[in-house]
Amino acid sequence: MGGLFASLLASFYTTLGERILFFIYGKGRKIYKKESIWNKILTKPSHCRKCNTNISPLFLTPIIGGLLTKGRCNTCNTKFSYYYSITEFLFFILFIINLYFLNNILFSVIFSFFIGHIIISMITDYNKFILDYENLPFILFFGVLSIYTLNGSLPGWDNLYVGLGFFITFFLVVFVYPTGMGMGDVFYISIYSFLVGHPLWIFFLNTAYILALLSSVLTLKKNEKFLKKKIPMGFYYGIAVIITYIIKIYFKIEY
Repeated sequence: MGGLFASLLASFYTTLGERILFFIYGKGRKIYKKESIWNKILTKPSHCRKCNTNISPLFLTPIIGGLLTKGRCNTCNTKFSYYYSITEFLFFILFIINLYFLNNILFSVIFSFFIGHIIISMITDYNKFILDYENLPFILFFGVLSIYTLNGSLPGWDNLYVGLGFFITFFLVVFVYPTGMGMGDVFYISIYSFLVGHPLWIFFLNTAYILALLSSVLTLKKNEKFLKKKIPMGFYYGIAVIITYIIKIYFKIEY
């Protein structure tokens, strides 16, 4: 039941991220009135984005729903992405592993919410190079709760020093080289580094930039200059902080 709950959360957060893109940063903000946008985001039934046909509850079943639809809308045959089912499966597996090894259902639930809000930041940054400031309090809240339910204690002074160190350093980077990164990146990397603490901030930072470098090299188009390529660093920060938390969980299990 917990794994099913986690997969439902994955479905909710991936849909929420895409709706934020459409209604707040995309065409939806021009179609709908500002005061009704969040109502549309949170209450509009799941539907095909091309023909607007509602998707039946059977096809919304976590993990297997994408297989039942064969990855396409039954009305207009528009192809759906399989990343919905993949994300739901990963949430399911991660929840089960955490619960099995830690025997801590509260952490498993809260950690799922934490990852969900990171997913939103990854979706918006990957597609629009935008990191929502409104999402940061939720990431901080569930991140701190995850630490507390995992370790039985809140983040300490070391975490605060690491977070402040990152904020000052990257704020100066933006001040000196404003076209290199935005303030959203500064706040996100500072919050993430605060949550992972010392010494795992080293692993987190290296993981984020190695992933960004490898991805940029592999996706570099012909005649495209590497130094001028736009990189959604918030996306890679999100992957890196999730991996770092998994390392924290591993050490908790091991020791």
